[in-house]
Amino acid sequence: MEENVFEKQHHRKKTQYILLGIIVVLGLGVFFVSGNKDNQPNDTPEVEENTFIIEQGEGVSVIANRLKQAGYIESEFWFKTYIVLKGLQAKLLAGAYELEQGWSLGKIANVLSTGPLSNEQVITTIEGWNISDMNDYLMREGVVVGDEFLDIVFADSGIPQSLRQAFPVLADAPLNASLEGYLFPDTYRIFKDATAEDIVNRMIGEFDVVMTGDMRADIASQKRTVFEVVTLASILEREVRTPEDKKMVADLFWRRLDEGVALQADSTVNYVTKKKTPGISLDDTKIDSPYNTYKYRGLPPGPISNPGSDSLEAAVYPTQNEYWYFLSTPDGTTIFSKNFEEHKRNKAKYLR
Repeated sequence: MEENVFEKQHHRKKTQYILLGIIVVLGLGVFFVSGNKDNQPNDTPEVEENTFIIEQGEGVSVIANRLKQAGYIESEFWFKTYIVLKGLQAKLLAGAYELEQGWSLGKIANVLSTGPLSNEQVITTIEGWNISDMNDYLMREGVVVGDEFLDIVFADSGIPQSLRQAFPVLADAPLNASLEGYLFPDTYRIFKDATAEDIVNRMIGEFDVVMTGDMRADIASQKRTVFEVVTLASILEREVRTPEDKKMVADLFWRRLDEGVALQADSTVNYVTKKKTPGISLDDTKIDSPYNTYKYRGLPPGPISNPGSDSLEAAVYPTQNEYWYFLSTPDGTTIFSKNFEEHKRNKAKYLR
């Protein structure tokens, strides 16, 4: 009899364990079905968008508790179970997340494991772009709207005094000058709510760093101004490709300027015609514009692009040579000539 009682108790406990196991399995099944329906809301009728922040160092238990307190989930236990079974513990990174009350548990877990929202974005401007190019790019990226960027860089009153005081590199720019040439081309990480003014200040600030104090001192010793150097550098950026060629052409251009010889730079004419292809036509050389360096001697009224560091350095530290002419072949190779006759032969040879 004692043995029979023991067996009955044993079978009763075994039955209880089996029933408990069935309940857990069924519960998990229901949980995963509902959890994986990431696009299906739960029974909560409200849909309210909110920002949920995971603080640095918070673990799954703390996150689950805060989610429940905020009304995003109904069960801390099931949330933690889902995270562990899916192996998402290490993917819950500190930061801000956009959640909605009414989302399924699975969708919430998936959003929290994809990484936090960023309030920053990256923009990249290219060496040789002019302000119009930059504006088109920034508008495509949704960074600026309308003419807000152009209104700052092409202000009717010239460069604002506040900018001249904030950035010494602007000090010798003419009163009516624009910011063309001073917006340093680079990759910038900016806040998504950055204004056009914020972006302009950032670019000028970078230019102010690149144009070092030593470079400015050397420019002064050459009896030139930063504005003249930036203008020449902006032409170099559009004329030739390599740092070595830029230094060679810089010396050639400076000598032409010193001797009163026209620069005859195609890029300055294209700045007026807005042509994106290299080279110009005979009619282009007759355009009556101070930017036409075929028609008018000296530098154009101001920069025609925003030069990179190689072009700026070349304009300050040119490589001395005896050439007076150059041309660029279709593949970008620069061919130099010491006189006009040699230049004509090179044109016939390389530009057929």
